[in-house]
Amino acid sequence: QMRYVAGVAEALPFSDGYFDIVSSLNSLDHVDDLDAAISEIARVLKPGGYFLLISDIHDIPTLTEPSAFGWDILARFGPKFEVLKETHYEGHQLYKSIRKGIPFDHQNPTQRYGILTALLQKR
Repeated sequence: QMRYVAGVAEALPFSDGYFDIVSSLNSLDHVDDLDAAISEIARVLKPGGYFLLISDIHDIPTLTEPSAFGWDILARFGPKFEVLKETHYEGHQLYKSIRKGIPFDHQNPTQRYGILTALLQKR
């Protein structure tokens, strides 16, 4: 059974080490303070717990996506997490690229967004 709780990513209303798994599905780029949100993810996740991430990757902040970041976003999770899996997809037609396994072509210099999927484990 799922219970919905209202809150903000920068101040999650849960105790330390509360979750075995935390997921962020197309939401991390919508937070106002990315570093605070990452700290909260680490705080509420149990040691050895997993963080699942799917996020748009784009370079230009917008009103609805104030936390624009690049492919190096996982480095911001620092020493608290180990990256177990990281995949880059083309960003056209939302998540069609993930379903069809269309990899992001980093050799193509065209300015466009992509999709990052990652599995991290808290140390």
